Amino acid sequence: MRTCVRLAGIALALLILTNLSKAQSVNGSGNFTVQGRLTNMNGVAIANGMHTITASVYANGGANAIYTETDTATTTDGVFSILLGAGQSTSGRLSLVPNANYEVGFSVDGGEQLTPRLRIGSVPFANTARVADTANFALGITAGAAASIDSSLLANVGNNIVTSVNGLRGNVVLTGGGNLGLTTSGDTIGLSFTGSGGGLTLPFSQTLSSTSGLLNLTNTGTGSAEVLSNSGSGSALQLNAAQGTGLNVVANGGSPAIDITNSGGGTALTAFSTAGTAISATTNSSTNAALQLKNATGSALGQILQAMSASGTVLDLTTQGLSLAAVTDTTGGNALLKLQNLSASGSGNLISAVSAGGSPIFTLSGTGAATLNATGNTALSITNSGGTAISATGNNATAAALQVKNNSTATAAGLISAMNGSGSTVFSVAGTGATTINSTANNALNVSSTGGTAISATSSTAGSAALQLQNTASGSANALLAAKDSAGNTVLNVASNGATTISSSATTALTDSTTSGNTAARIVGGLSVVGPVGTGTITAGNLSITINNTYAKANSIILLTINSGVSGLVPIRVSSTSAGSFTVSLLGTVPLGSDLGFNYLIINQ
Repeated sequence: MRTCVRLAGIALALLILTNLSKAQSVNGSGNFTVQGRLTNMNGVAIANGMHTITASVYANGGANAIYTETDTATTTDGVFSILLGAGQSTSGRLSLVPNANYEVGFSVDGGEQLTPRLRIGSVPFANTARVADTANFALGITAGAAASIDSSLLANVGNNIVTSVNGLRGNVVLTGGGNLGLTTSGDTIGLSFTGSGGGLTLPFSQTLSSTSGLLNLTNTGTGSAEVLSNSGSGSALQLNAAQGTGLNVVANGGSPAIDITNSGGGTALTAFSTAGTAISATTNSSTNAALQLKNATGSALGQILQAMSASGTVLDLTTQGLSLAAVTDTTGGNALLKLQNLSASGSGNLISAVSAGGSPIFTLSGTGAATLNATGNTALSITNSGGTAISATGNNATAAALQVKNNSTATAAGLISAMNGSGSTVFSVAGTGATTINSTANNALNVSSTGGTAISATSSTAGSAALQLQNTASGSANALLAAKDSAGNTVLNVASNGATTISSSATTALTDSTTSGNTAARIVGGLSVVGPVGTGTITAGNLSITINNTYAKANSIILLTINSGVSGLVPIRVSSTSAGSFTVSLLGTVPLGSDLGFNYLIINQ
């Protein structure tokens, strides 16, 4: 807070030496009292209480003080009183030279020295002051009498007595100049800027504290409220804000709130921020843009917007299109371009593209639903040389991750058509669902599933197969179906002529079942069995023979056919002795007179 001093009066008493040409000293009995009132720049008194007042005496116009002392005074309504020459001095005793001019400066509570300094009149140098009766009375005045004098001076403080203006006394006249006007009303002097011309000297530098705007300019006409121009190389306007908004412009008319023009070819506006948003544009208009950029050169390559990082251009918008370039962090999920519609309904479009005729050709809603409409041969063409061209993922138990539909009524209208680099169709799905796969590779179709049925074929037509396999190659060895286990071994092979081979390391290679009373398997044209069949012979003179066969089990059924005629043959018994073997024996006790041959078939349950 700036403080000013208004002196109520000065009383001086000096010791006169015999040689007036020498310096005259103010001794302990000849100090002089200084009284005044301390206020701020608006004339409001400083707070009541103890204050530190430093007084410095200077030769008139001098830069260095010849005497300085510090006193503590109690103020009431800003009024103070000190005894100059008797306080705590850092420069010895106060010495004044006769017929010289002096002035005194004050600082309050350690602040800057107040301006202007106050002149000390010629009263202290009166040659007869030492011998005058009134002077003798002043030297011997008591403390009570001094307090009475102070009270009489305080009574006049309310009149706001001005003792001097910039060191001038008497009839002082203040005159305005240029566009600085001056008006008076009673004891109030008003200053204002009017008209044109000088009156404000630049550069101007000052630190002010205000909760409202420091500079408010209002133009009630059609012109600008303020025009700043710098014909040199510096800035016409520089705004710095430690907190809050550096520049706040409000326009109530149809003209721009800010109009920046650079006719010299340089940058019209540069915005720089180290800790926040450099430019924030907001509008409440439903038809006007919050930020409008225009290149009026007429060139097709005219640049409308360019955004740069430390490494170069990341966004370039010209009248011919938009280009983006950025290094994105894929691990952190950062996108080169991110679109978000915060509509409460969630159905607002993220992207809406229309043709020249106004028909929608592509829309992407806030829920992610995308619609593509085209009158061209190809509605969507996707090419990728480094990975998956299309990846579709669904999280809905009843909806498809990717849905393709052709609304054409033609039965041959295709849903999907995939072609190789030569233009040949390798995969096609017709509107009727008919699917065709053509391939020159070893595997035309490779289907794999880790959580369910890899292929499920269903047909509701009585005369058609749910799944049909055909190999049109003329070679009979070409397979219709080849199934392999996890180790790559063939477990099922169906040749193009129908020959079927089953290979298994399991206990049962083939299991066929049906409901009770029905035929589980029907074989037409004969049955050829390899492995569980063989021949054996009970030689003459023996009653039994043990057959070793790995297909025999503890509960196997053994069928025998006798292939030699032996007279007087007794019944034969077959028993399994252990896994991998069985015994054929005679029920009688008389050995055979000749060999008995037989064939066997092992049947495992």
